[in-house]
Amino acid sequence: MWLCDTTLTWLLIQHEMFRIAQASAFDRRWRALNRLTTYYANALDFAIPPIPLFGHTYFSTGSFSYYKTLGLRLEKEYYVLSVDKSDPPFFWPILLHELSHCWLGRRGDVDSISDKHLDEISEIGDVTRINRATIEKRIEEALCDAIATYMIGPSYPYSYLNRLWARFPAGIVPEYPSHRFRIECMATVLDEMKLYEQARNIRYIGNAKFSEPWQNEEIHWAIDDIVSVTSELPKLVVDEVDIEANRVAYNLEFSATRDIPTLFLACWMFLGNLESSEVPSAITRTSEIILREIE
Repeated sequence: MWLCDTTLTWLLIQHEMFRIAQASAFDRRWRALNRLTTYYANALDFAIPPIPLFGHTYFSTGSFSYYKTLGLRLEKEYYVLSVDKSDPPFFWPILLHELSHCWLGRRGDVDSISDKHLDEISEIGDVTRINRATIEKRIEEALCDAIATYMIGPSYPYSYLNRLWARFPAGIVPEYPSHRFRIECMATVLDEMKLYEQARNIRYIGNAKFSEPWQNEEIHWAIDDIVSVTSELPKLVVDEVDIEANRVAYNLEFSATRDIPTLFLACWMFLGNLESSEVPSAITRTSEIILREIE
């Protein structure tokens, strides 16, 4: 019976993925999204490029998720990534977080960090009743934030903060680390990239929104191990990308760039320099610029 239920669930999921894929194929933005996905998948040495879709939210699934949840190793790797179809393209750096889940699914980083801190995990369980599975999920989420930040630069933290800002007061589910800790992970990666001003900006926003220190997060002891994983990643963000992005933002509509990390950060800088009344029309213009340059 269990096998029947599992197979039925798997088929229903595949049917939903196929339905979303059909709808995505008719979205004019799909070509740019696919090129963005393929660029980063190739940089991370994926044997099979993920399939990007336009869904109702951001998520990732594929062969790695079946192994994690059901213990099943599929014969062939496959990955599906979804972005929120209602989001303009300058939020697409969030896709790097989802791609990171796929990348980590082929590695043992979460297990190795957890094994290194067995005493801390045991202490957390004694005090809060949070089990190891929940701790590992938190570590993975923070790892994905760190990896996404390293791979595409400051535009990931800005996408994260701006998209989730209104939702922050609602709190988080136990499987996610605190927003304040996640922001500190991103800022620490930016420090490692010598993007000190951008790191200060991210921390300033976090301090303004949250009163509790990031050290209050139960997995605060893992931050150095989380950030260290980025040392194994390819370097795709140019040195002083914020200076270059600021130059591009100054004349964005007439002279953009095809360098992806610079392009996304320039768009965020461009929007940040506008009056609030100018932002709605600028969103449309920057979206077209991103699509044009990535396509």
